Amino acid sequence: MNHEAAPSPPPVEPAIETAPKMKKLPFKQRAMRQIRRLIIMYICWCVLLFFGQRWVIFPDYVTPEPGPEEKYDNSTVVLTRDIGDGEKVIAWYIPSPSARKGVPSPLVVYFHGNAEIIDTQPFPIEMYRNLNCSILLPEYRSYGRSKGTPSEKNIVDDAIYFHDEILKRPEVDHGRVFFHGRSLGAAVAAQLAVHRTPRLLILGSPFTSIRPFARRILAPTFLLRSTFDTDRVLPDFKFPVLIQHGVDDDIVPISHGRKLKELAKDCTYVEYQCMHNDFPGDNNAEQYFSDVRAFLEKNVIVRNSRDEGSRPTVRRL
Repeated sequence: MNHEAAPSPPPVEPAIETAPKMKKLPFKQRAMRQIRRLIIMYICWCVLLFFGQRWVIFPDYVTPEPGPEEKYDNSTVVLTRDIGDGEKVIAWYIPSPSARKGVPSPLVVYFHGNAEIIDTQPFPIEMYRNLNCSILLPEYRSYGRSKGTPSEKNIVDDAIYFHDEILKRPEVDHGRVFFHGRSLGAAVAAQLAVHRTPRLLILGSPFTSIRPFARRILAPTFLLRSTFDTDRVLPDFKFPVLIQHGVDDDIVPISHGRKLKELAKDCTYVEYQCMHNDFPGDNNAEQYFSDVRAFLEKNVIVRNSRDEGSRPTVRRL
């Protein structure tokens, strides 16, 4: 008797375990997670800005190296100030060719921008020489040949020191001392004017304060160590102020200059067709010279050009 083999049972497939479905968080919880992440990111941003602001406001790392000569020319007097730890800050004093004891000359204290050094200032030096003005150029801490750490307080303290030192010289006319600054230098000049009253003040490409720039990058202003609040001190100045600004300024918008014009009590305001770094513009050097000279003549800092013959030629260097 034949027996048929019983059919083998079908293979049993292993059961596939499915992962439990994740429960979606409620919208409120998801929103709170995102808010916490944003807060942490913002705090990190603020910490970065707090410790990095010195490099933004005072970018001495992009400035040119000072020249091999320690002076602008043979007439230059190099002033120094000890700031501790064997470090010094310097200033250049370049007397007017006509300055001498008994015949004192006007003095301008000039402050450059935040990406410059005193070595790169032949244009204002030669302009004021043509106007028979002596010129004092304090160098900022950590810039050029100066050591130390820059800050609003340190730079203004140095400016006060060099201002007071230079007034000890007999060829300086104390009644005709004025300040001139451009960009960051305009802010330094304004702060110096709070402590030492000038005959007049010239502000080139000035900003109202560092605060608006901080707000623009969402930084709380209380974190600022240097604010340079020109807009807060300018309304108190009782001496004449000349403000000059480039219409197309791409770093300090023209709105800053226009706002300062409204705040100043006795203001002469001039705009030039230029940006920030080419101020006053390649084709505006002669007009710039004329505007500065007219302002100085009006306020009896220099003699009227009609009394001195032909006007000297000033070229951009």
